[in-house]
Amino acid sequence: MTAPALPRIEARRSPWPLWLDFAAPWLVVTLLASTSTGLGSAVGTWWLFLGWRFAAVPASRPLTAFVGAFTLYGTSAWLAASRFDLVYPPGPTEATIEAGTRLTLFALVATFVMLRVLPLDLSMTWLRCASLELLDRASRLGGSRLALIALGLATIALRDWWQLRAIGLGAVFEADRRAYAGALLTASNHNVQIAVMAGTIALGTAAVARPERRRRAFVLAALVAMTWGPSLLVGARKSPLIVLVALALLALAAGRGRIAPRGALLAAAGLAVGLLLIPLASTGRLDQASIEFVYPQYVLFAAMEHDIDLDYGYGRGATLMLPAALRPFEVHDIGSSFADLGVTNVGVGAHPVGEAYLASPGAAGVLAVAATVLVVLAVRLLARLDPAFAVAGAAHLVLWGRSDLWITLFFSMYVGALLWLLLARPRRASVLERPAPEAGTSALS
Repeated sequence: MTAPALPRIEARRSPWPLWLDFAAPWLVVTLLASTSTGLGSAVGTWWLFLGWRFAAVPASRPLTAFVGAFTLYGTSAWLAASRFDLVYPPGPTEATIEAGTRLTLFALVATFVMLRVLPLDLSMTWLRCASLELLDRASRLGGSRLALIALGLATIALRDWWQLRAIGLGAVFEADRRAYAGALLTASNHNVQIAVMAGTIALGTAAVARPERRRRAFVLAALVAMTWGPSLLVGARKSPLIVLVALALLALAAGRGRIAPRGALLAAAGLAVGLLLIPLASTGRLDQASIEFVYPQYVLFAAMEHDIDLDYGYGRGATLMLPAALRPFEVHDIGSSFADLGVTNVGVGAHPVGEAYLASPGAAGVLAVAATVLVVLAVRLLARLDPAFAVAGAAHLVLWGRSDLWITLFFSMYVGALLWLLLARPRRASVLERPAPEAGTSALS
């Protein structure tokens, strides 16, 4: 069957003045340095700038969305404490929460400036071209390969559902969040998570790419729900959220003739909100509705108030990129290490500024900026190998505010590599390798 025609990408000139991208950060830093205006003015100004920029500069929305998501994970804890008196274990003081949020906001502003200065293409056109290439490949996949992927996902799902049956749903609902995550492959085993995430994205890509496959979208939705259902029930949300972000990117890129971008984004947003409200539904407590964005920063607060000694660092964490059998020593990611300590309720979440503070309290801001820029640069370089890394990496960057350096690189690289294999590069030249278009035409026309 002939692959559907790729939609045209129109270049638009943005009226956004470049100087605003540097004037707004300067103003926020000035407010942060002032003790009289308070932290609220700095946070409000930064959010106003990001919202205005997202609306006014469509071509640069990937960068704005990345910094905005990081800001959500970096300011929600302060907002919950200062506006709603919601403070969670280990009960940091007001001064600690404010100092940690100031440090995080400084890192956010500096990261944005660095990414604007560096010659990195983080435009919507780049991300959309990568998504379109994957859709083009997926439209050529045979049914046998898709059936094998679906069979593999169903097998893992049945195993996890069987484990839940043995534990009992009543016990799961009554226990603390993630209490039984270790019993499930999709909630605890990194290798299985890589396979399931890549498989889910591959099937979703195929469904978006071919109109006749979308008619069976309910079958795909049922399979995805069955696969990730056990993980969600025990409180593990990160992997399903990343899959949703990746599928939203692909659906948005499809454009006219394949799927309605607004409808796809609204559906993805609805599902994401539903995932975030799972703690509220399971506990019945309103203060649990925002823990997805509040809890991760408590890693930083705990590090600032307590003498925490983790057998982890940037150097040791690098060995996570190797297979377990090849690592010179046993190493746990920062999220798992914090979960074992039981100091916070974060579960296995982490925080990039908290990770930097644990490495060097005096240089935490600089290290956090360097780690963030490194992650973005790594995703951009991997994307040169294949567009699958762009989609997988961009989805993981959205949740960078609740992760750490090496776990983000680990999943971005290996999910991207497996997605590359599952979607199989076609023999003909890709849309990213075709000759440059003539003047006045689109690269995808």
